[in-house]
Amino acid sequence: MKLKQKPENNSTKNIELSENMIEALIKQISHELHNYTLYKTFANYFGTCGLNLLREYYLGRADEELLHHNWIVTYLEDRGVFFKYPAVTEITEEFDDHLDVFELTVAVEEETTKLIYDIVNLAQKEGDWLTFAWLMKDGGSELLNEQLEELSISNLALDIASQDGSWFEKERAILSAYKK
Repeated sequence: MKLKQKPENNSTKNIELSENMIEALIKQISHELHNYTLYKTFANYFGTCGLNLLREYYLGRADEELLHHNWIVTYLEDRGVFFKYPAVTEITEEFDDHLDVFELTVAVEEETTKLIYDIVNLAQKEGDWLTFAWLMKDGGSELLNEQLEELSISNLALDIASQDGSWFEKERAILSAYKK
């Protein structure tokens, strides 16, 4: 997948990434973009149902996925890695009602967490401490911490969505919890 890596005078560009790490990060780019389009789909769904606060919630979630994508792209660029954008998988997730969307969101965030854990483990296994530090906090990324926060808010939103009550009450509670 890697096309070219050119070490230059920048100190981080002089420390090459392994082929495995580059492939894992590019795979994560595709995954983050898939999540972005999935959450935009969910926003559209709720917008067409008249639940505009849930639309806003999912638009915010989509923006976060795009931010993660940007962090990874910038990291690869800063490391001197030129790559071709990966394909983004088609949205195939099916849902029959509002609650299904929140269940799917938790499943997606669990999968994303596993993929990021895999990258962290790869960095540790390879002794790629620069990438390890970047994933944890360095360089403005905080990708792992951000992912754990997203999983937490997804579970909280599912808990709220699962409660009895009107969806208009639930959407206010979900958006309020998200904005905290």
